[in-house]
Amino acid sequence: MKMRYTASSIPSLKNRTVFFDANSLIYIFWPTSPDSQAVTDYGSMLSTLIKNNVNLVVNETVISEIINRVMRLEFNKSNLPRDQFKKYRNSPDGQSVQEDIYKIIQNRILSRFQITNELFSKEELNSALTVSTLDFNDKLIELLCKKKGMILLTHDFDFSSSDVDILSANSKFLNR
Repeated sequence: MKMRYTASSIPSLKNRTVFFDANSLIYIFWPTSPDSQAVTDYGSMLSTLIKNNVNLVVNETVISEIINRVMRLEFNKSNLPRDQFKKYRNSPDGQSVQEDIYKIIQNRILSRFQITNELFSKEELNSALTVSTLDFNDKLIELLCKKKGMILLTHDFDFSSSDVDILSANSKFLNR
């Protein structure tokens, strides 16, 4: 079983690389409930990781998940019918939201995080094509973290059985 870390473990992670899952970055940069404990916890974790000079990493899969999820969150606030998402996305309001998302990604994520890219082999992709509690993007993230020895920062308990080191504010990970 791989290690499960909490915020108090961060000083011991100085020589490690931490890969951020989309959910943790959304808690930090697009909090839907600013008074949420997860928002506070992940913002504090990011600050502590930066202070401890820990390598912070994302990839294009995570950036894509962030953009798509935040657009959906904003669309859901619009009270438009569910089948009107593309119309919203292309509207002045939707384009304004996209501009805001892109600015935050450019100025607050890409300015601090390294980008890692990995071309997976056919065998690796085939190994991800199995039914489990992880969706396909999460399987690719798990595979990437495993392959590169990175710690995954996530709140997503779907990763609970993953064979990768995990840093989380989700207390369920500690009870496992």
